[in-house]
Amino acid sequence: MLSGILKEPRFWFQIRKRIRQGCILSPCSFNLYAEYIMRNSGLDEAQAGIKIVGRNTNNLRYADDTTSEEEVKSLLMTFSIVLVLDLSKPNDLWPTMENLLQATKLNVDKVIMKLGKKNSKAASEMRQKMWSNMQKDHPDRELIDPFPIPLVIIGSKYDIFQDFDSEKRKVICKTLRFVAHYYGASLMFTSKSEALLLKIRGVINQLAFGINKSKSICVDQNKPLFITAGLDSLSQIGSPPLPDNDIGKFHARSPMDLWKKVYEKLFPPKSINTLKDVKDPAQDPQYAESEVDEMRIQKDQELEQYKRSSSKSWKQIELDS
Repeated sequence: MLSGILKEPRFWFQIRKRIRQGCILSPCSFNLYAEYIMRNSGLDEAQAGIKIVGRNTNNLRYADDTTSEEEVKSLLMTFSIVLVLDLSKPNDLWPTMENLLQATKLNVDKVIMKLGKKNSKAASEMRQKMWSNMQKDHPDRELIDPFPIPLVIIGSKYDIFQDFDSEKRKVICKTLRFVAHYYGASLMFTSKSEALLLKIRGVINQLAFGINKSKSICVDQNKPLFITAGLDSLSQIGSPPLPDNDIGKFHARSPMDLWKKVYEKLFPPKSINTLKDVKDPAQDPQYAESEVDEMRIQKDQELEQYKRSSSKSWKQIELDS
């Protein structure tokens, strides 16, 4: 905290307390001091920021240095989004996916737009990179809208999903294939299977270290999907899973909107406002974990019991006095 100040000779002051370099008290004292500053900055009441699982985030308290335009560009060029969806809850799948993708895209677009005002060349390079996974002669090039940064959609709990009715699996597979292809994303299903986890690990390594992407592909709805960005096509995916004479009854503004209407007709959303209404992320049913939740309930009960006993103790003290 003092390194920047000590470079200016006019800022002399007497140090009365000090901590040796490497002492375990050093990060503790820093945390206490930084927390005091942040709590008195008024940021907790500010409306600015982004919402993550219902909680507003508008500051990162451990940023080491300010970030230049080139650093922002470098971060965006190497940044990737991995979206994990729960295949065992098809009714929550679309609203969860839509809310997270829209919020992420909005914030990334803002950063690119802000960067473009100061460095139009960097913003142009970012937009060109969006199309890097799509071959120039791909027949769907004019029909899709790639995500601003590399996107991977992972369908989890395939071990449960594989026991669904075949028609349900077909609808979910086709819908996710369309969404992934439209956004220029990779799509893959996974479970606790070691073989599937190894495939996911390979994709993450490719994103993190620039390793050549896998060209293997699996579009069979009876097997875990594995489709690398740019390898699918609208002709292979087909039309939305409804009889041709029913598709005309849906009034949609775009292909994405049409797929949404068809999907939600078959799987009506049960918790559209889940992400908006949940104030405590620990209570969000999307992240339910039976063992963790049971422990939390037990601790909550212990806390309530402690509060009651403490209250009785204080009342007893008042009576005695």
